[in-house]
Amino acid sequence: MSIAWKSIAWQKIVMQNVAICLEIRSHVACDANRDYRTKV
Repeated sequence: MSIAWKSIAWQKIVMQNVAICLEIRSHVACDANRDYRTKV
């Protein structure tokens, strides 16, 4: 159970990082992403 939870959490982190990397290619998305991380 614990291992499965960590695997799911890790996949979510990886997907978020991939999305951020793709968004950074756009200047507007990069600024929006920076604002989002500051608020959260």
